[in-house]
Amino acid sequence: MEINELREKLREYVKGADEPLLEMLYEVAVGYSRDGDSYVFTKEDIELLDQRRNARLAGEEGYDWETAREMITGSK
Repeated sequence: MEINELREKLREYVKGADEPLLEMLYEVAVGYSRDGDSYVFTKEDIELLDQRRNARLAGEEGYDWETAREMITGSK
C-alpha cells in the first residue's frame, strides 16, 4: 500500500472514529518510536519494582516459572 493511500485510509477511520478509538490511536502515535526504546517507567511502576525487590532481598518466596505460568493461564 502506498503511503498516500495509507494516509487517506487512516483519515477515513479517524473521521468516523468514536472516542475510545481516537484515544487508542492517540496513545499509539504518542508512544511510537523508531528506536523502540521509548518506554518510561511511571512513579508507580518504580515503587512496585522497589517493593518486589525489597521483598525478594528480605527472603520472601517468589514463584518459579512453571507456577507463575499456571497462575497466569489457569492451567497445570
